Amino acid sequence: MAAPAAENLGSIFADPVAYADPGRWHAAARRIREEWPVLRVALPDFPGFWAITKHADVMEIERHPEIFTNAPVPTLTPRAQAPGTDAAAPRVRTLIQMDG
Repeated sequence: MAAPAAENLGSIFADPVAYADPGRWHAAARRIREEWPVLRVALPDFPGFWAITKHADVMEIERHPEIFTNAPVPTLTPRAQAPGTDAAAPRVRTLIQMDG
């Protein structure tokens, strides 16, 4: 059986079942970190996003808010509930979702 492609591995970030199986989640995250540490994730029901999985890369991004932003959708939200839609969920304002 072939190993899942990178785009399928990225589904762990939006799949509640994956979070319910920490072993599977961490194995997929380890593979992403080793093979695609900066992974563009495209899922049918979610806006596309970048998964940054290495600490040094995250720190570099955090040091340059003039280049990198987590706007307009700072949380992983289904496309149907994203800001700008009628079903938009209240905006989350915790430290991890804020720039700067």
